[in-house]
Amino acid sequence: MWPFSSRTPKTFSPERTSLLPQTSPENPSRAAKTTPLTEVERIQRNNDFLKEALDVRDADTLALASQHMEPVLSALLDPDRPVLQVISDGGSWRYSVKHTQPKDLDNLMALGRFLLEHKQRAAFHVLTASVLKLRHHPDHPRMGELLQVCGEAIQQKKKPDESVLRAVRNIAVQCAQRNLVSHDVLALFYPRMQAARDTLLSRLGATPEQCQQVLAHLELRNALDHLLSADPPLLAVYSNDQGGQSYAVPPGSDTSGSFDQAIWIAYRLLDLKVADAAHLLAALSCSARNQGGQEVDLLKACGKVLQQAPAGFSPRFLKQLSQRACELAASGSLDAECLRDFELAAQRHEALDSQVLLCRQRIQLDLQRLQRLKSPQERNQLASRLMSEILSAHLLMRQHDEANNDAIELMTNLLGIGAAHKAPWLHVVQSALKDLAPSAPH
Repeated sequence: MWPFSSRTPKTFSPERTSLLPQTSPENPSRAAKTTPLTEVERIQRNNDFLKEALDVRDADTLALASQHMEPVLSALLDPDRPVLQVISDGGSWRYSVKHTQPKDLDNLMALGRFLLEHKQRAAFHVLTASVLKLRHHPDHPRMGELLQVCGEAIQQKKKPDESVLRAVRNIAVQCAQRNLVSHDVLALFYPRMQAARDTLLSRLGATPEQCQQVLAHLELRNALDHLLSADPPLLAVYSNDQGGQSYAVPPGSDTSGSFDQAIWIAYRLLDLKVADAAHLLAALSCSARNQGGQEVDLLKACGKVLQQAPAGFSPRFLKQLSQRACELAASGSLDAECLRDFELAAQRHEALDSQVLLCRQRIQLDLQRLQRLKSPQERNQLASRLMSEILSAHLLMRQHDEANNDAIELMTNLLGIGAAHKAPWLHVVQSALKDLAPSAPH
């Protein structure tokens, strides 16, 4: 809104804070008592409105407005039925639209376009007030046209009112989501949105060809722009102090649909084989911590995706995901197959510490399952496999830490289960344990 500055020579009486006579809804007869203005008075009123309420000071623009905008202004400022109202409110101007009949919108658009064409900042106020009047009717047939011209006015305004800008942006986003306006119209409300999208895709390792594929995928492009248009953006990649990258994603507890939208985006970028899309999916998985089934589903997806991801996946991310997978597996929320997927992913990305962690947890889960088995035949088959896996794990664990005794502990647990069930394979496990640690008790 424009400040009511000292350069405004005209003052208004307390009972008439608006530039237009007020018609009270409680007193409709007042309109009938309005004395029609003479042509000279009407032109003077229109000029006063342009200068004081719309801050049009350029003499040439005022002359053109008098010549071409007189019917439009007279219709908008008709005291019997004012369409555009501008009221002095605590030292600033407040703009509002009262009627939206087709002719009213024609006149508002005409005035807005005139002001925009002549680089008058008031174009922003006239057009945003028109859009806000239709805020509850996003499917109005004129909304798309209004939003386009309004977006152009926002580009021209140096310091638009933030609250008004936020409100019309929200309307533009709603219309774009419902395919009522094009992506290009939405982009007018977010002049830095394209740069933000390009930056995001670049930091995710997208090639120029993949960026073009994103642009050609209208639904994907609109979904990205929706998250990027938030303040601050709901999706971003930042360089961190460790020389790596940090990922900003919506919170997993989000109920607005933004988190689900971000997941959908991650899967689409994976479909396009964008290099670091797996990192984005991993960040979403971390964000979904304690979100029940959604977290489990994301972890399962990550375990499979990371087996195919380009080598060099972030060790920090992989360790964080692996630890969480182990926690959920220990609580019974995740199966051993998922741990095996992460284990293979850790092997692919040469993350030895994560591989050891996952291997140990997976074997522990199988040991617990072995204890619960009732069938001797099934117990014998699983015990045979476990003994072999523990021996392999011992070699892996010693690569990670030469003093590591986890494999000895696992084999000892296997021996204990065999003893409890008087298993026929007991002596084989005893021999294996002796090979692992000759001095180990048995």
